[in-house]
Amino acid sequence: MPLARCALTTGSCATNVAWRCAPRTLRHNRNVRCLVSRTAATRQSTSIATVFAVSLLVATQGLLADDFVIEESPTQAFGNRGEEAFKEPEDPKVCLTYLRNLQYLARLNTPLSCERPIARQFKPMIQLVEWENLDPIRYPDLFRAVLAEFHYWKTNPPKDEEKALAWSAEKIREKEIVFRRAMAKLRGTPDSPLGQRTHDAQYLWYVQYGLNTTDSANALWRCEPRRGGPTRDYSSSLRLYLVSEDMTTVFQHVVNPHNGNTGEALRLINGRLYVERIDSRGDVFLLEPDSESPGWLDYVCMFRFSRRQK
Repeated sequence: MPLARCALTTGSCATNVAWRCAPRTLRHNRNVRCLVSRTAATRQSTSIATVFAVSLLVATQGLLADDFVIEESPTQAFGNRGEEAFKEPEDPKVCLTYLRNLQYLARLNTPLSCERPIARQFKPMIQLVEWENLDPIRYPDLFRAVLAEFHYWKTNPPKDEEKALAWSAEKIREKEIVFRRAMAKLRGTPDSPLGQRTHDAQYLWYVQYGLNTTDSANALWRCEPRRGGPTRDYSSSLRLYLVSEDMTTVFQHVVNPHNGNTGEALRLINGRLYVERIDSRGDVFLLEPDSESPGWLDYVCMFRFSRRQK
């Protein structure tokens, strides 16, 4: 059969009888082209399948991951008056800003019971407040005043005050108890009760004292890192106090005046200070210090936690 007839005959690689009459070299080139064509088609099919599988995995993980949503109309206990709506925050963007960080962490199923870290992309807007550990020997007046407030010594004094002070100082050295200052200086009036001006505006500090419950390395009061909230409310045993600039006077326990609630963590969000609290359900709250009297806190944001089933 003439070569021209073979070259012009059409058909598939497998069934073209006329093509097989071509010289060996020509048939080899044709087989190479067929092999390349099959390989490209196989790779394309594999790529499509891979993209589909990855997309399905991402979608499935999104459905299964933990999450947070903003509570649209949160209320708080208001003594014997029932419930009261949260206060509007001074910064209208703060709730959405902090929500995005919580959502990012939750959707990775990050353990949040001990601490809510700040994801790298949100660090320009949100910062953890640094703590300075305090030595009871260097601040003896403050140490005694804080212990007196924490243990209600006015109504329930210890049998041996010196022994009680020494015991607590030892527990601080062993890191079972924290005694530390938040490195964010405040300015306002240490007024109690709220709204009754008893002091001039001055510089103030937050000092924290209590069981070292949020530290997962603390052998005795170790926090269990897990998704969602802690096994109990840590803010009741890890308290904030409003303290004078010279670190000698305790003015008050830092709380919400309506229900006595407080928080255990501090955040700077868009340049403003907030107290953060997490409950045993995993719900997270932001409380804002009063602009004039920072010893009082107002609830401003609530983030409701949802946990996927195992």
